[in-house]
Amino acid sequence: MGLRGIALTEHDVWWPSSDLATLQGQYPKLTIFRGSEYAFRDNHLLIFLPDGESERIPRYNGIVDLIDAVHQRNGIVIWAHPFRFGAEWLDWVDAADLDGLEVSSSNMDRRTRSLAQQVAERRGLRMFCNSDTHELETVGEYFNEIPRDLRSTLDFIRFVRGSGG
Repeated sequence: MGLRGIALTEHDVWWPSSDLATLQGQYPKLTIFRGSEYAFRDNHLLIFLPDGESERIPRYNGIVDLIDAVHQRNGIVIWAHPFRFGAEWLDWVDAADLDGLEVSSSNMDRRTRSLAQQVAERRGLRMFCNSDTHELETVGEYFNEIPRDLRSTLDFIRFVRGSGG
């Protein structure tokens, strides 16, 4: 498919390290970024933590509290398919220290793409186009062009934060 890397972000769980090691062995040229898609009732957040950090993120009642906890672990949070569940604006968005925003994916329509891009531009957030797929056939349908090679989840975190090259 021409991809150099892929982020695996299953809903509310982390892929087991042993499964990722097996997958990496099968595709040694593909960089696999390990994350999780943390689901609140009406919002989903992509979480990436440095390798070796705790895989267990406790349940949080508030999005801002979750983001703070991820940042305390030196991780990043990307808002996945914003506004997908119908809200025009959400109170927590201005208070949240997001690291990025998905502005295009298979789970977004024209309205949600437009709103997401407006938020990203206003807040100065890095924008992402993600497959957000559950089907092999649509992997890579949406993708991000990154101007340098990333070899680990930590490299990805540093890239998103704008540090480390």
